[in-house]
Amino acid sequence: MRRLTLLTLALSPLLIAGAPALALAAPAQEAVSEFGAPVIVNGEQVPDLEIKRFLAYGVGGTVVETDRLQILIDRQLENERRGLARQYSIEVLEGRSVSELSDAERTQMQATIEEGLAPLRVEPGLIEWTLERYAKQFAEAYPTLDYRTETARVSGAAEWYELQIRKALEFDACFFPGEPANWPEITKQALYAKGIGRDVVMPLKEAWDQRAAQAKANGEKFVARDDQLLGALRDNVIDGLTSGLRQEMADDNLPPQLLVRMRGDDWSAEIATEDVWTRIQPFVTATDIATAKRWLAMMHATQGQLAKEGHLMSPDAHAQNLARIEQNVGAAGLTLEYLALTSFGFPSTQSFRGYMHLFESFRNSKLAEGSLGLTSRGTLPPSLEEFLSIAGQSLLGEVVNVEVLLVAAFDEARNRWKKDGWPQAQKRAEHLRAEIDQHLDKLATQDQAKRKAAEEGVNWEADEVHAPFEQHWTELRASHNELADRSAPDAEASTASQNGSVSRDELAEWIGETSFTKTLTGRSIADHVFVDLGQGAIGGPFRGPKGYYFVYVKSRAGGHREFDTTNTDGLKTLEQEYLKQAFAEYANRALRMAETSGIPEV
Repeated sequence: MRRLTLLTLALSPLLIAGAPALALAAPAQEAVSEFGAPVIVNGEQVPDLEIKRFLAYGVGGTVVETDRLQILIDRQLENERRGLARQYSIEVLEGRSVSELSDAERTQMQATIEEGLAPLRVEPGLIEWTLERYAKQFAEAYPTLDYRTETARVSGAAEWYELQIRKALEFDACFFPGEPANWPEITKQALYAKGIGRDVVMPLKEAWDQRAAQAKANGEKFVARDDQLLGALRDNVIDGLTSGLRQEMADDNLPPQLLVRMRGDDWSAEIATEDVWTRIQPFVTATDIATAKRWLAMMHATQGQLAKEGHLMSPDAHAQNLARIEQNVGAAGLTLEYLALTSFGFPSTQSFRGYMHLFESFRNSKLAEGSLGLTSRGTLPPSLEEFLSIAGQSLLGEVVNVEVLLVAAFDEARNRWKKDGWPQAQKRAEHLRAEIDQHLDKLATQDQAKRKAAEEGVNWEADEVHAPFEQHWTELRASHNELADRSAPDAEASTASQNGSVSRDELAEWIGETSFTKTLTGRSIADHVFVDLGQGAIGGPFRGPKGYYFVYVKSRAGGHREFDTTNTDGLKTLEQEYLKQAFAEYANRALRMAETSGIPEV
């Protein structure tokens, strides 16, 4: 799951495992689905609830995470309510039970308890004031950008960005009310357990007093919070609050009706799949649904194939393996969430955990057959040798100088899919390819005429001299390229013009390809460019994440080195790249081999 953090003004972008990896249902005589054609794999239907759950964890991850925060807030308020009730009983009731009170006394007791809880609730007007302040500061920092569009780009929907702020303010009011001296003991203990001692917490009062004085001097109704500091403290408190809880999600074999179940010693709370789906449905696109359908079908087909071959890892072995991976990732200062969402580009940590169940099962099968590591002679096995001969130079420092042109199905400026975006983009891309080929044919004919004239010793003259391809290509990019070059808050890591000398990974990042998209579609534009396109070649149109891409390879450089088999890190990288490629091919082959219907193109 995603970690909820109150977004800073920089707006930096923030399957289910076990057995069975998919809860399939035998279809009725006429299978039906809310999502159009039902997805059938080997005679069994992928239930709508599984599609909804995949989308809730991914597209609706912000909503699920705020719901998890709400559970923590509700538990803290309930604990405070019980404490206030006990205090009232001792100080006012003088030994009488609540059942003995009159209606008026019960009303007074409830009013007193609510008054005691008031400091732990968001002050009236604070949320609206905070949202207005962020919108104003954004407009000053990015005057050419639309605030709602950019917040939607980061959070999935502008409404969800506001939900994040609302929920973060509610959490802060409950666990960080005012100056540190007023913070509840549970907050302080959670911070102390994380090594954030009193020497760090208590001096924060001075900073609070300064902000309070500044707010008063400016005539502000509220004291602005330190978002960056509170974001860090909040993460530590959330970790402390949840460390003693039992949290179950899809990979804990939770039924598909549920997304999350949280349990304490004497309580439990659940987040229902349908409840979240109802709230996120208006923001889910046809492309999101198509992705979910294909992914779930592929994971089921792959699981079935691994089981048939006797390679599917047991749920217990999978859990142990995930724990080992999380430990290794943690030792490197990272998290499984980072690995899933950033390194592998998965829509959710849950879908990544399901993928790892099957990926590691596949990896074990390759280990068993001797396709990994070195042979007894210290050489690469045939599988790695073949992979190295095909794609290895990109691992050995090869770069290509490329220019990319996108015919987009996605409207980047408005952060939404165009109406009939995919078929229209395909049509425009095919016309553009025809124009490119026509110009190349003209150049070839022109060159042939020049050579013939030279051979015959006569002057060559033409009615029309065609521009060199580079000039023609530059004009095409100027008029047709829709690859984003936004001066947006989250564009800092992207290149300015999407052209230049790049490695394979950098090219994939330009295009928006990830390990997830490669497995999902069974294709990679970046791989094709590095393996198949020579210098001077123009490739495309290739269907990619946002539309159809053309890639012009201006030059290639680097690589051409021998692989050092004694380099342990290099060998691990080679194995990992080989496994990702081989597993993507295996999963797509398993889907093709299965009897399927209702699987859309992606």
